[in-house]
Amino acid sequence: MTVHGFADLHAHPVAHASFNSAVLQGAPWDPPGHCNHSILSPISYSVLGTDHNKNPTHHTKIHQQMFADQYDRLYDAGLRLMVCSFTNNVLLAEIFASPEAYDHKNVLAQLCALRELVQCVPRLAVVGNAKQARSAIANGKIACIISLELDRLFGEPVHHAEDLSHSHELISRQLDYYSSLGARIFHLAHVVDSPICGCAVYEDLFNIASAYLKYKFMCDCGQEDYYFKLQCASKEDGYLFKPKNTTLLSTLALGPDFPQTTSYAYGEYGMRNAVGLTAAGVPVIEQLRQKGLLVDGQHMSQKAVDEALDLNTPLFFSHDTVRFVSQSEEQYRETENSRTDEQLQRLPSKIIGLGTGTEKDTLCKFFDQAEDLIHRGYTVAFGTDFNGLGGQPKGLDYIPAVGPSVVKGTPYFLRDGLSHYGMLADVVYYLKEHRPLIYCNMMQSTEAFLQHWESYAPNAPDFDLHTVRTT
Repeated sequence: MTVHGFADLHAHPVAHASFNSAVLQGAPWDPPGHCNHSILSPISYSVLGTDHNKNPTHHTKIHQQMFADQYDRLYDAGLRLMVCSFTNNVLLAEIFASPEAYDHKNVLAQLCALRELVQCVPRLAVVGNAKQARSAIANGKIACIISLELDRLFGEPVHHAEDLSHSHELISRQLDYYSSLGARIFHLAHVVDSPICGCAVYEDLFNIASAYLKYKFMCDCGQEDYYFKLQCASKEDGYLFKPKNTTLLSTLALGPDFPQTTSYAYGEYGMRNAVGLTAAGVPVIEQLRQKGLLVDGQHMSQKAVDEALDLNTPLFFSHDTVRFVSQSEEQYRETENSRTDEQLQRLPSKIIGLGTGTEKDTLCKFFDQAEDLIHRGYTVAFGTDFNGLGGQPKGLDYIPAVGPSVVKGTPYFLRDGLSHYGMLADVVYYLKEHRPLIYCNMMQSTEAFLQHWESYAPNAPDFDLHTVRTT
């Protein structure tokens, strides 16, 4: 039976248990405005710039935005499938919490938190394959799929040293281990280069994390017609990486004696990572395919994505944007973490999770890119990245479908931006009334993703969250 409803292909419903439980303030079952009162919260406030003692806003970085009492409303609006991303950032976790921010320990903590969330929210059902997902949805549930978005997928980071080589046997054991914990979607890189591939570089924080873990900044290569530069790299300072916008964090992470500059080679053009797939990357991709596990290409460097597509890897992208090709100010903000036209044309499936945007954006950008993708034959899902420390889009000063000002009765997300997950329902209702092309397309996104899953991971095993061991 065809499933009607929209999907969110990237969200962090239990991110309060990530980063050694030291960064995100408040659990999903806590009241809005709750604070963990961590002794390090003032530091996280200083670095990430969010007042954790107030209710969440669209520009929050460290406040819980996905509350347990919102899922029934989202279901009524049409949410049928949600990818639950388990994440960790070793730099943030170790600076804010303890020196042992191991990825696998954070995965187990988030798995326990997800079990608790499902007990609080009977509407949610964690599934291991498309058949289980269809059954859950048919029984009135929101199907939840576990995804891993980690710094190091196959080994813990070794400070100031290269990773040890990884055998096929070790890779296979790690995949089997994470699969036994319910993981069905894998990011091959996150905010630093992994043993598998290079990461997409689009934040100064990523280079600080690279220096923290490997005692070196990332390699770069210039590219004609690619203009994005890190905030700290400018013509005036000779295109040197100077983490001046994150001074406190870089000092805490790297120490005052660490060299605070590195030269980039791109000159007048933009920065992208020179690292693609590593020697270990090809067998990992093949093992993922054999074990019925999906590859999320988000956060892979442009070179790594191109090389993975050369291998006919069935990539999908969970919280993407589209590369602008027009000469405009937007081209300077689009990074290698967004898709080129060529990459879009080479995707094996026509399903794409489109990011709602960051605190610098309005939903107009999401609406425009969604319509562009739809006209090109794609099915668009949400890729909200809620609780992902990146903020959400702000409100609109001018709403074409409403008028030059926000009128009484207009959903308040248009005025205030997306401050919490429940407001996604308002976006869907707005699309139904004012942007029916996008609405009708997105209501096919759950079915489109399930078909992708059935095509490229037909042998994914069942999963039972309640029986899996977390010790």
